Amino acid sequence: MYRLTILILWLGLGSCDLGLDSPNDVSGDYYNSDLMISFRDSSGQDLLDPDTRGYYDTAQMSLFYEVDGELEEVYLENNDLPKQFTLLENVPQNEEPFRLYVSADLRLTSGNAMTYLQLSPADMDTIVCEYEAGSGKNENYSYIINVWYNGEHVFPINDSDIAYFTIEK
Repeated sequence: MYRLTILILWLGLGSCDLGLDSPNDVSGDYYNSDLMISFRDSSGQDLLDPDTRGYYDTAQMSLFYEVDGELEEVYLENNDLPKQFTLLENVPQNEEPFRLYVSADLRLTSGNAMTYLQLSPADMDTIVCEYEAGSGKNENYSYIINVWYNGEHVFPINDSDIAYFTIEK
């Protein structure tokens, strides 16, 4: 009886069509439009730490998306992150504690997107992200392939799939 059960399972699972054309195909949607950033001064002090002189207060920060040539301040009232950024807690030293979502809606759109981060009333930075996007039989995807922060190419610099970097102010 045991052998018969194993044979039935083997035949049943072997006849399933997973819908994959190659072993590298993935089923499902994948969207990645977030950056992990650390802001440091010239001496290496964390500019998001309230104990650092001249720190950036996240409550005073604003994010703007450029849409049709116009700047639109981001505030999604019913979203867990209405300003589309957060300061992560309990991050190890020298890690990137600031998480920022940089796209308005680039799902299935390849190309560049311009985002503006107002760190303080006197400090507005530009972020350009290049995306690769597409759709397949069972999936849609969009992810960041290059990032320029204030005109400086900051990603990819390492071998990570996650766009993380440090900005010195």
